[in-house]
Formats: sequence, structure tokens, C-alpha cells
Amino acid sequence: KVLEQLNTVEDFLRDLVDAPDGATRWKLLAERPELISTDLILLLYPSQVELVSKYNFDKAVDLYHLAIAIETKLGRIAQVVDLLNALAVQFGSRGDQNRELEYYLKSLELREQLPENQRESGTYVYANLGTIYSAQGNYEQALKW
Repeated sequence: KVLEQLNTVEDFLRDLVDAPDGATRWKLLAERPELISTDLILLLYPSQVELVSKYNFDKAVDLYHLAIAIETKLGRIAQVVDLLNALAVQFGSRGDQNRELEYYLKSLELREQLPENQRESGTYVYANLGTIYSAQGNYEQALKW
């Protein structure tokens, strides 16, 4: 049964990745809400996006935004924070420091809305901000983080 579920989710993710546009992806999501509401897809989704980013960065960015929208609709702020941070890392790995910084700051802003007991797991955001400011030569700002 678990293997069947994994195959179903894998097929679903493949369909999402191969969808030609955002409207088609949203239609697929609307047709299979039971897959979105399980933790299984949340575990597999980020790794699927990571795989896609190696071959088609723009599609991976679209999928990150789709995942962020799904998590937002589900009210899972902590997951949105993690996805924003992961997206920042993707931009950083491509040398786009401005977009990297943009997504780190969005991640931090949203992280501040989490209950105090959930903020501890996201301290990496501060370290990442410090690293990017340092790489830009903005040492004063880097020390702030």
C-alpha cells in the first residue's frame, strides 16, 4: 500500500513538473487534493524540485512558487519559510545575489510571524543573510545578522 502511494505521488509530481503552465498545475492540484493534504507529498516535493532545478531552473522556480502557494493555502508558515530559504539558496548557487537576498529577507519576514517556539528551527536564515551581505562586501550589514 505504501509503495502504491509512493508511485501515485511520484506520477502526480511528474505530471506537475511536465505541466506546460501554472494554470495546468493548479488544475492538477484541484483534481487531486488528497495528495496535497498528506505529508507524503511535502516530503517528496522539495526533492523533486531540486532535481528539476538541475535541468530547468525556470521550471524549478515555478515549482517552488507553486509549493509556496500550496503551503500558504494550507497555513503551513514554517514550510513556506523553508521553501523561501531553499529558493534563495537556488538563486545563490546560480550567482544571483540580489534574488538570493530577496528570498532570504522574505523568509525572515515570514519567520517573524511564527510562534516563538517555532522560530528556533529557522536560525539558519540569519546565518545565510550574514553570509550574503559579507559576500557583497557589506560587512556592517553582515555583522547585524
